Amino acid sequence: MATSEKKCPALSYKISCHECLQVNSEWHLDRLLKDLAKVKAEQDFEDGKIRDKLEARELSVHQICWLCLLLFGFSVEEIEAKLKRRQLRADLSRTLFKYSERITGKKINNWAQFKLYMERCGYRKGRSMEEEVLEINLSLKIPRNSSTYDSMLVKVNLALD
Repeated sequence: MATSEKKCPALSYKISCHECLQVNSEWHLDRLLKDLAKVKAEQDFEDGKIRDKLEARELSVHQICWLCLLLFGFSVEEIEAKLKRRQLRADLSRTLFKYSERITGKKINNWAQFKLYMERCGYRKGRSMEEEVLEINLSLKIPRNSSTYDSMLVKVNLALD
């Protein structure tokens, strides 16, 4: 490994990684990790994995790495290639996707939805998707001598989801 390369900040994989550092600057990672840990504990309690106390359970270092790469925008296939790992989709479905469904209230089926819903929940720094202003300028030219001028109907459908 060259000296200019950085190891994975979570130290979970021996890879060069600049993505996690960028994610840390663009996302409220500490808050997201705390919320995911709480959901993980609730899930483990309901599944019977823990019995006594319902305390936050930290994500594993591998899960933190996957989380950062997902938030960076990597697809599951790209993460598998980067980490030289197979069958990551099953692990994500059992862990991060399942935990995030409890936070967002939405079914997470893929990596793009995960990132989008985390952003909509306010975990991304700066302007979130909910705060963006959509401006639409619409100009219509209707001839005054048109016989259908009074009965003309203009319909605009805009889907943001």
